[in-house]
Amino acid sequence: MTSLRRASLAAVLLALAVALPRTAHADEPDEPAPASSTPHWYGAQTLIVDGASLLTAPLGVGIGGLVLGAPIVHLVHDRPYAALASLGLRTVLPVVGGYLGLSAAGTCHEQRESGDFLGPCFLHGFDELVIGALVGVSIAVAVDASVLAYEPARAAEQHVSDRPRVTSVAPSIDPITKSASVGLGGTF
Repeated sequence: MTSLRRASLAAVLLALAVALPRTAHADEPDEPAPASSTPHWYGAQTLIVDGASLLTAPLGVGIGGLVLGAPIVHLVHDRPYAALASLGLRTVLPVVGGYLGLSAAGTCHEQRESGDFLGPCFLHGFDELVIGALVGVSIAVAVDASVLAYEPARAAEQHVSDRPRVTSVAPSIDPITKSASVGLGGTF
C-alpha cells in the first residue's frame, strides 16, 4: 500500500473517529437534551483532524488529511455543501497563497552561465511559495472551523441515539520507517 493511500486511509479513520457522536457514561441518567435554537459548533473536530494532519505532514503522510479530513467531518454531520466548500477552500487557498508568495519573490536578475542549470536562480522564490501556501492552508483551516462547522440545532439533536457509542483512536507514528497509522475501535 503506497504511503498516499495509507495517509488517506488514516485521514478518513481519524475524521470518522473524531466526528462520530459520543454519549454519556452509563452511570449518568438518560435525559433528553433540551431543545435549543442555537446552532451546534463542531469545529473542534475539524481542528483535531487538522492538528493531527499537520503533525504527520513532515513525514509526508498528513497532506491527505489536511485536504480530506475536515470535509469528511462535515459529511459525517450530514452537511455535504459544507464538505464541498471545505474541500474547495483547502485546495484553492494554498495554491493561490503559493502563487502570491512566488509573485512576491520577483525575478532573479543574476546572470546564469551557459550550461549551468543549477545556477543561482534555480530555487529562487521557493521559500516565498512555501510560506504563501502555508498562509493559504492556515486561512482555510480557520475559515472552515469558524464559519463552516456549524449545524442547525435539530441536526445536532439527531446525532444522539439511544444506543451508547464509544469510540477510541490510537494514532501511531514510526519515525524510523516514516509511517503513520490510526487505529479505530468502539461501537458505531
